Amino acid sequence: MLTALFHRSNFHRFVLLVLPFLIFWENFVPGRLVMTSDLNIVNMTLLHESFKQGWGAHWASAWWLGFPGVEPLISLELLLLWLLPPIVYAKFSIPVYMAIGGLSAYLFGRRVGFHPAVAFLFALGWELVGSSVTDIPGGHHTRQLMFGVLPLMYLGLWNAYRQGNFRGVVVAALVVWIMVTAIPDSGALMALGGVCFFVWLNRRSLLGARFWRQSFWGTVLTLLLCSQMFLSFIPYWTNADASPDVQPSKAQDPQEKWEWHTQWSFAPEEILELAAPGFFGWQSGSPDSPYWGRVGRTPGWETHHEGLRNFRIDNPTTGTGVCALALVGLFACWSRRRRGTKEGGSGMAELARFFSVLGAATFLLSLGRYLPGYGLIYDLMPGFHAWRNPNKFFFATSFCVVFLAGFGAQAIVEAVTGGPDAAGRRFVRNAAIGFWIVSAALAIAPLVVLEFQHDLFMGLSGQYWTPSEIDRVVSGMIGSLLRAAFLWGCWGGLLALALRWQEGRPRFLPWVGFAWAALLVGEMVFVVSHYLSFFDYQKILPPHPMLRCVIEDQKREVSRFKMIVTDQLLNSFYFFQIPYHHIQSIDIPASSRTPDDYRQYFEQMQSHPVLMWELGNVRYVLAQRAVADQLAAMYRTSRFEWVTDFTLEDGPDGGCITEVSQNAPGSAYRLLRLRHPLSRSLVVPSVRVARNSDELFSLMKSGQVNFEKTMLVLPSSGVASPQPGTAAKKYGSEIREYGNDRIVVDAHSDQPAYLLLNDK
Repeated sequence: MLTALFHRSNFHRFVLLVLPFLIFWENFVPGRLVMTSDLNIVNMTLLHESFKQGWGAHWASAWWLGFPGVEPLISLELLLLWLLPPIVYAKFSIPVYMAIGGLSAYLFGRRVGFHPAVAFLFALGWELVGSSVTDIPGGHHTRQLMFGVLPLMYLGLWNAYRQGNFRGVVVAALVVWIMVTAIPDSGALMALGGVCFFVWLNRRSLLGARFWRQSFWGTVLTLLLCSQMFLSFIPYWTNADASPDVQPSKAQDPQEKWEWHTQWSFAPEEILELAAPGFFGWQSGSPDSPYWGRVGRTPGWETHHEGLRNFRIDNPTTGTGVCALALVGLFACWSRRRRGTKEGGSGMAELARFFSVLGAATFLLSLGRYLPGYGLIYDLMPGFHAWRNPNKFFFATSFCVVFLAGFGAQAIVEAVTGGPDAAGRRFVRNAAIGFWIVSAALAIAPLVVLEFQHDLFMGLSGQYWTPSEIDRVVSGMIGSLLRAAFLWGCWGGLLALALRWQEGRPRFLPWVGFAWAALLVGEMVFVVSHYLSFFDYQKILPPHPMLRCVIEDQKREVSRFKMIVTDQLLNSFYFFQIPYHHIQSIDIPASSRTPDDYRQYFEQMQSHPVLMWELGNVRYVLAQRAVADQLAAMYRTSRFEWVTDFTLEDGPDGGCITEVSQNAPGSAYRLLRLRHPLSRSLVVPSVRVARNSDELFSLMKSGQVNFEKTMLVLPSSGVASPQPGTAAKKYGSEIREYGNDRIVVDAHSDQPAYLLLNDK
């Protein structure tokens, strides 16, 4: 029965569809939700509410005036946020994207000739790839979407090559659009892999008309689909005042731009995570097994000890089961005796060789600043300096590893089921012996760790790790090595068992594949368990101590609230407190950066009209103490009024928040109130017409215009200045009702005047 079941495509598809929902089962319990940060519930709520008012509401941004604002992108994810309630998207998006990844990988594997069971293993490996699913704490739903559709790009290009039509090119172009609008730089890197794949497929017919027709129309369609993304980011790429979160200012020192680009480079030693997941710990800040590698380290940290010691929130592993099969596939595709396969012929082996070369190239590029010669690529490649984080190249490496694993499984299946083939049996036996050798080496490695424990202790102490943290690091290393040794031994044992059952009990061979799949899933679920954290969001809806002053403000319906806090606090109250209590937020770039990184941002707010205007009607600022001090230093001290400081002590329910006096020992966060913020509704008696946008921006920056009495406009607006001598003397406005789709304002004036709604 298992034999028949394990070979059925419907069974494979069912498992690939259901597995992500089983992993995230707790997400579907009423009141529970997985922790995320970057694309959090607050952002989803605000996007959803703006979309309810139509695309025009979302597109009414400063971008159309010629400088950076909210990018008017149409993307699949924004469409979903427009159509679905935010809580529905938050609960279903990640497992749905994972299921799409598994099903699309299965379809691609079957199309290139993988045996059904092999395609199933290949799809499982991609569905559970660690660079994707373990990044949930970072809230990268967009990355999960990109990983989900990537196999469809290769499938489309494969079909275009094999069938000679344009349907596959259209599919590939649509996938590239989805990936690029999800994560622009990562999507573009993935798309470059697709370009190499299509050129390699047609390497013997590069002069043929069909190849050039497909390439031309595919390129045109891709550029048309992605045109909005390109146009949206052109102001960032060309404006010297652009936010450092998008591109370093052109005024920056070249060395600073290089460090900004390469900070998240993949440390070469961490390739060991493929063979022993968790050797370098799990995620930064993990209390049980903290990450102790070099990814995310601020350049110069070794000498200055300023910035980030490291910062990683995901694990790049694909699991030892995938790694073991990938090694078999790598050997098989380059070995003359194992190069061909019965189902796919030499073409499948050529595919494996292509992905091995692409995987090696992208892995080397993912090393970034640790790769000699990377600086030359950085200098010569146009626009390359704007692509932050070289470790994003490792996304493509992960797919290559998973495909090689599929080819390795195909080679094993054919060697085991191909009858009494001495060469095939020798091939499988050698693979089993190789796995046992790796298992033995990993089993001995803990003794090496213990032998050099003192040196390790001294080295980590020099990096300001505490003794208790070092103890957890050492125990984590030993535990990961022992777990990996056991699993590699299991992989060798399963191959030996397959050889024993090859002749005497062939009906039991599917059990080997089933056991391999079960162990592969079990290991990756174990890895994921160190990253997933679920919480009861209904318990945090009552007013949070940090928001009490804001919530009790009688004008909270019309206030704007800006804050920068750590991920832990974001996950504790930021998701639901803001929309639940009808407080609107303005986001300042990612909270994971060190406080020093915000100084440039606040300096740019001084001269950047959009950023300056964003602060116009903010009423409160909640930020890390150092960040709050930086913000206050950029403006007149009298503009801010200190309200209270907070201390934070870790606890099982998000920590204990305590109000303390100003600059008290242990104070970590500060709440400031802005004096005299601009109202959201203004009656202005006078208008000043600027000749062009440059003059308008200059007037905004000059500080010579009282925005409570004067409105700046361009001639194209059609707004005329009131006649001289008729300026109003008694005027004012008050917001009576401020909802998502209805605003009621009482306004009065003794002369004609304009009512300005100071809001997006």
